[in-house]
Amino acid sequence: MKSVKIAMLMAEDRKMEADHKLITEQEDKINK
Repeated sequence: MKSVKIAMLMAEDRKMEADHKLITEQEDKINK
């Protein structure tokens, strides 16, 4: 059970990182 929770947290972290990267790339395009 605990390992499932950890896996979910890690997946969430990766998703947040991907979203942040996407937002950063979009902001770069707007700023240029």
